[in-house]
Amino acid sequence: MIGKGQAALYKRNLYKSHDIRKATFNISWHETIILFATFFIGRVSIIEYLMPFSIAFLAVVFAFYRRDVIFGIAAAAGILTAHFDVDSFKYILTIVLLYTAFHLYVENERSRLDEHSITWRAAVSALICVFVSHIVFNVFKGITLYNMFLALSDALITFIFILIFKNVQNVLFMPARRRILSSEEIITLGIVIALVVEGFFDIRLWDISLKNVISLFTVMTLGYIWGTGVGSSLGITVGIIMSLSGSIPSYAIADLGFCGMLAGVFNHLGRWGSIAGFIIGNAILTYYMNGSSAVIMPFEDIIIAGIILIALPRKVIEFLKEYTGFYRLEAQKDYISKIKEFLNRRLMGFAKMFDELARTFDTNKQDIDDLRQQNVSNILNITTSKICRYCSSYKQCWEQEPYNTYQNMLTLMKIVEDKGKTKKGSILMDLRRKCPHVSEIKRAMEQTYASSGFDYKCQQVMEESRKLVSDQLAGMSEVIAELASDIDIYMSFDSAVEDAIMVALDQKGIRVSNAVVTQNSDGKLEIELVCRQCDDNLSCAHRVSGIVSATLNKDFMVRSSAYTGSDRTECVIRLVEAERFNIVTGVAHRVRHGAVVCGDNYTFMPFKNGKYIMAVSDGMGTGQKAAAESLTAITLLEQMLEVGFDKNLIIKTINSVLMLRDPGEMFATMDICLLDMIEGVAEFIKIGACPSFIKSNDKVEIVCSTSLPIGIVADVEFDSIKRKFRSGDFIIMITDGVLDANKKIEDKERWLADLIENIMTPNPQEMAERILYNVLEEAELDFPEDDMTVLVSRLWESK
Repeated sequence: MIGKGQAALYKRNLYKSHDIRKATFNISWHETIILFATFFIGRVSIIEYLMPFSIAFLAVVFAFYRRDVIFGIAAAAGILTAHFDVDSFKYILTIVLLYTAFHLYVENERSRLDEHSITWRAAVSALICVFVSHIVFNVFKGITLYNMFLALSDALITFIFILIFKNVQNVLFMPARRRILSSEEIITLGIVIALVVEGFFDIRLWDISLKNVISLFTVMTLGYIWGTGVGSSLGITVGIIMSLSGSIPSYAIADLGFCGMLAGVFNHLGRWGSIAGFIIGNAILTYYMNGSSAVIMPFEDIIIAGIILIALPRKVIEFLKEYTGFYRLEAQKDYISKIKEFLNRRLMGFAKMFDELARTFDTNKQDIDDLRQQNVSNILNITTSKICRYCSSYKQCWEQEPYNTYQNMLTLMKIVEDKGKTKKGSILMDLRRKCPHVSEIKRAMEQTYASSGFDYKCQQVMEESRKLVSDQLAGMSEVIAELASDIDIYMSFDSAVEDAIMVALDQKGIRVSNAVVTQNSDGKLEIELVCRQCDDNLSCAHRVSGIVSATLNKDFMVRSSAYTGSDRTECVIRLVEAERFNIVTGVAHRVRHGAVVCGDNYTFMPFKNGKYIMAVSDGMGTGQKAAAESLTAITLLEQMLEVGFDKNLIIKTINSVLMLRDPGEMFATMDICLLDMIEGVAEFIKIGACPSFIKSNDKVEIVCSTSLPIGIVADVEFDSIKRKFRSGDFIIMITDGVLDANKKIEDKERWLADLIENIMTPNPQEMAERILYNVLEEAELDFPEDDMTVLVSRLWESK
């Protein structure tokens, strides 16, 4: 008897056995399609009844879908229904060997293998199994050189087609995850379809081959949907397969490729256009190849294929087009074109407005010189009308020697203008000797200058202010015009890159509804993706950036990621090119002994397009006034860089502002270093600044300049020096308080370079502090005699 426990165990085992049987015979529609594909591809043979496609497709099924006996049975059934002879059984042996090899060589190690490794193991396993099967059967038939050649050919073709079929493994085996196909996947899928069609039983109705009709329909339809590239490639591929299996002559390969290309060329004319293109292509190649009316592809087969295409429901066509993002691209192009046109028109309108305002306010240098000349002439006229007109020497001075008298008066006027008033010792000897009314001229000129000088100064400041406003408006016009140009030129949408990204993400199971790839003015790519939500914390953004980086062979990083819409079902991920270099900046500064405020100011910060700025400004003099000048220069630099102004306009603007801020002799140096963190290039812009230093390993390079500080002359000049930097380099910027600290040294630049070279530390903050400490120590100073600032950045390449 069976006990209760045994009965329960028996019952459970019975249920389990029932579940297994149920699972075994409950085959899904997807598995049914794969079984049919395996069966029909198994029927395709080429020269001498070689059947490499069957083994290649079965190996991909085993590798990427499921190693199940039922797929081996389907392949074996296809082989035997095509050729039931002794040679066919070597492929049955190959299937058995392949099933065993996958169990030993792939399945047991699948958990630690990636997709690439699985593919190569499958290909090598299949190659060996095919070759061994041939050798085993050739032992009984007799090994000949020809048989060995066939065995090697069969094995190599199998190997190659495994690599080809691998391209569509996730399209065939995971269709629910895929929405966008690449051109390679479409063509490979076309090869699979062509092989399946070629494996059909050769059914003929009224001398019309069903196999040929389906082949022509496949090329015609995919050429119509996916264009010239797919149509021609698929036509040639289908032609090769049909030719190798003996269905069509070899010269028909070119005919199918040409017809597929014309079907794609005329696809913009609709289905009728693609059908007409196919017929025209067949007619042209027929006449060119044999010069007769005997067409290469039967006309009736093409007509029937065309009728099937016409009858194909619109929803099917739209569904297939969605797999290439056809509608997305068309809608995007139209939308972007309208946006670009609208923005370009509006921005160019603003640019013209600002340019017109700039011309309205424009005051050139000649206008300012004329104003000064007019002021000088007015002072001289008033002075001579008061004193000289009633003098007995008037004729001698102004009629006999007008040039000398006028030059003396101008020189005197310059002295008055510079010093505010004249002293008796300052009057020219020639004028004192000839003029009996020196004292009266002196008083009249000083009084006139005092009364008109203020008006002149006001007019001068007003003219210079107008010039500054004009420059700013012109600069704004240039920025807006450049932005409009950027929108028109750089706001280009590379459909190839967008499709590559969407296909790569789709292959990884990430649904992307839209991808926009733009290129900024520096040639850097910026990518915006709209993805279906995959989790609740946007962690997929970093996975997406990794996939995009691998696809484009460039490093990208996540600029931002956020949900879009109230239902939070999609997220927008923005990617930018990752910076090749990382940077850390340290700063050390000391205030001049006895001062409360440091006259030096500095900044360091990243800004757009992978750029980083370091800047130091030294206000001339000391104290609050010097600090105000340098702070103004640094603040304007930061703000204008963020807005996007050109560096030339930035320097010109800062110079004008400093000149207008203070009529006295206050000015500032500007030392700027613009770092391109992607390309690894540093641009030094120096305006009256001290040398900078680049420490690379144990060598120190000095970067010098000879330009004047800003705020002194109206037309400021500056030096721009570019240097490549490497991982581990230090960039060191200083103010003159550091360079001039050691009074005993003549070659101060070389002295400081040697001092920097001897400091061994990887820390930029410690480097800055040790430079200050060592400078004071070697200069034998307890306290700094001038404000001292050291700005140090260290760069290293990202891994």
